[in-house]
Amino acid sequence: MNRSAIAFGMAFFMVVAGLSNSLSASPAARDDSVAAGLSGFVQESKTLSEGQRAELVKLLKESGDEAISDVLMKMYPDYSQALAANDSDSVTKATELLGPMMGSTENPWLAADATYYLARALMNGERFEDAIPLLESLIGPMSEWSAHEAEANYFMAACQAGTLQFELASHAFSTFLENFPEAP
Repeated sequence: MNRSAIAFGMAFFMVVAGLSNSLSASPAARDDSVAAGLSGFVQESKTLSEGQRAELVKLLKESGDEAISDVLMKMYPDYSQALAANDSDSVTKATELLGPMMGSTENPWLAADATYYLARALMNGERFEDAIPLLESLIGPMSEWSAHEAEANYFMAACQAGTLQFELASHAFSTFLENFPEAP
């Protein structure tokens, strides 16, 4: 898929968005419940010291959902390394390091965050078909544990445009606008 197809798809989104009256819907209710859930998990953790638990809970209370990735990196040093590799634009390295974390049954917040960052790496590497199932899981079954629901919805629309599925992309983008009108 070349960049001109993506640009066309994004322009298509903007036209659809301009014609849509979907912005009148109320924003999705988010009360940092993802951060609150992770805070409870941290408080119950047997692998962290009392001081570490207190520090991480404080960070989550002060910063809410914005702190989730930082808290997870402090809990799991391997996750910090995986995200650093993810930023290096190496899809292969991101897949190798984040893939196993996506299946974390111990910590669903880690699984959801790793899924988001791998989907983003795949999308940036123009591997849209591979990113779509990950984004679907973030929008669906993993949404309870993900602080990236708005981004996942937007990226879904972008990936569908990247695969020239413009009707699906238009619907996904309209859904994004309806549910997250305050998103940047």
